[in-house]
Amino acid sequence: MTGTQALIAFPVPNTGQLVLLPYILDPTVKLQRTPLLSRPLDIHLLSSSTVLYGGRMTTIHDCGTIQIYATFKLVPNKTKIHYVWNRKLYVQGYSPTIHQTAINDLSSIATIDVPSATTAKAHNNNIRTLKIIHGIINAISWGILLPIGAVTARYLRHIHALGPAWFYAHAGVQLFAVFLGTVGFSIGIRLGELSPGWVHQKLGYAAFCLRWLQTLALLSRPKTTNKFRKNWKSYHHFCRVCLCSIGGC
Repeated sequence: MTGTQALIAFPVPNTGQLVLLPYILDPTVKLQRTPLLSRPLDIHLLSSSTVLYGGRMTTIHDCGTIQIYATFKLVPNKTKIHYVWNRKLYVQGYSPTIHQTAINDLSSIATIDVPSATTAKAHNNNIRTLKIIHGIINAISWGILLPIGAVTARYLRHIHALGPAWFYAHAGVQLFAVFLGTVGFSIGIRLGELSPGWVHQKLGYAAFCLRWLQTLALLSRPKTTNKFRKNWKSYHHFCRVCLCSIGGC
């Protein structure tokens, strides 16, 4: 992560001996235009070491476990440390390459309160909680209410004994679904700022826009005798098919 002051352990290319070097990940790291070079950290690092576990014949490439130890001096009145961890696939000489950018890789962060020796994974837990809420809300909106509203309009309208009640049931279910989906979409925007997911985000934007376009069509719903009624039904049907398809994704 940009701004991280890191201790990175890796084997020397020629000898295979394990080394531990300090690196500062400035904003140019993401561009990958120049190799990442080791340089002293800005923090007061007192000592550091690394150990490879797994037996005498174990190497870093065959399931060996590496532990990194570091001792540094805290800034007065600041006892919390923002701690990140990750692993890279390979190094070029003494220059580590960029690590993977999956959601789990980008959310590996914790806050450690040194005096109490507790770890508060606030950031990671917040993302996980938001994901759960986002998933539940959208599952109800897109996976339950949207199909119920579509089925109501498709089948209940042919029951003449119901009269216009089918329409009010259809509109009520869909309105509740769209407002619930808006809440889920708002949470999704926040999640998009915290973690990657380009395809999922674009599908979410498309679904949100189509959902509101279909909902706003209620305001311009022509009467059955209007010559534009057929065009309106085609538009409404098109939005419904697209929404059901995106919702299934």
